[in-house]
Amino acid sequence: MVNQKAKRKDLVDRKLQILRAACDLVTSGGLTTWSIEQCSQRARCAKGLVLHYFRSKEALLAEVAGALLAERWTNWAAALGGGGIEGLDTLWIGLVRETKPPTARAILELRLAGVEGARLAPARTTELHRSLARALDLTPDDLPAAAVLEPLLEGYLLALLGGVPEEEVKEAFFRYWLSYVE
Repeated sequence: MVNQKAKRKDLVDRKLQILRAACDLVTSGGLTTWSIEQCSQRARCAKGLVLHYFRSKEALLAEVAGALLAERWTNWAAALGGGGIEGLDTLWIGLVRETKPPTARAILELRLAGVEGARLAPARTTELHRSLARALDLTPDDLPAAAVLEPLLEGYLLALLGGVPEEEVKEAFFRYWLSYVE
C-alpha cells in the first residue's frame, strides 16, 4: 500500500517536472525552437516518457497553456481581490511582471498557434469582468463585454513587449480604466 502511494507520488512529480520544463521552454524561447526533445532534455528524462505522460506535442502544449493561464488567472484575481484603485495598481504591476519572463508572449504564441485552452475560460472572463467593475466601483454593465477584457489587457502587454516605454503604457492603462469612473 505504501509503495503504491509512493509510486503514484513519483509519477505525479515526474509529470509535473516535465510540465514545468515545457513551460520554461515556451516562456524562455517561444514555440519556434520548442520540441519534445528539448523538453525531455530539460526535464532530464527520455523523450518516450514525455509522450507517455502527455500523448502528443499538442496535448503537452495544451497543458502548458492551461498552466500559464492558471498562473495568469491567479495573479489577476489576487490583484483585483482587494478592489478599489489599489486593485487596479496591483493589476498593472502583475501585467508588467507577465512580461518578465515573457509569460504573456508565450500565451499569445500558444493562442496564435491554435493551441487548445490558450484563452481564459468563460467563467474566468466573467469573474474578471465583475472584479474590474468592483475595483472601479461600477456595475459590469458599465464596462466592455467580459469577452473582450482579456484581449484588452493583452493589448497593454503587447505594447510592453513591443518596446513601448512602460510609463506610456501605464498612463494609457490608467486613463482607459479611469475613463469609466465619473
